[in-house]
Amino acid sequence: MPESTSNKETAKKIIISIVSTVAAALIIFYFIDSKKPNQERKQATLRAWNSYMQNRKIFQNTMSEMSKPMMAGEGDLVKGQNNALNEVDITISNLENIKTQNNVDDRLFSLVDITVSQMKEINSHFKEVFQTLTQLANSNLSETEMQNQASRITTEFATNINDIKNRDKIRVNTFKEALCKEYGGDICD
Repeated sequence: MPESTSNKETAKKIIISIVSTVAAALIIFYFIDSKKPNQERKQATLRAWNSYMQNRKIFQNTMSEMSKPMMAGEGDLVKGQNNALNEVDITISNLENIKTQNNVDDRLFSLVDITVSQMKEINSHFKEVFQTLTQLANSNLSETEMQNQASRITTEFATNINDIKNRDKIRVNTFKEALCKEYGGDICD
């Protein structure tokens, strides 16, 4: 019988040491390793961030170039409308594609959702301003009245877009700061 007691004691010690080792490993992981993003998640988030920023820059550059003839009074209103609405749709689609990437920080997906919502808001402003300008162009107003109305409409449009831009800047900077702290890299640039 002393031998079976000895085996029970040995088994008990083995079980206690295994449980202690596992508990220690979990504690270390929780307090140390879980604070660091894993490399795969970091790389996926950085790639998604770069794609997000690239799509924003492409949209801004394209819209800036497309608006030059319109601002100079040389552009075709219907063509300008179609181009602007198409560019918004393409950008929304490209941003939505970012959300199909795996292992990306959910905060970046939230930022994409906010940006898509703002793009849809911009789209409605474009539709409204182009519809109003088309009606104005087809009206019987004098040249001076038409120019005054067009100036008022475009100023109001610019104010609406600047309001969206300012909200966007605050949101992007808030997300950027949090993601930069956690992932560093291109997000911090």
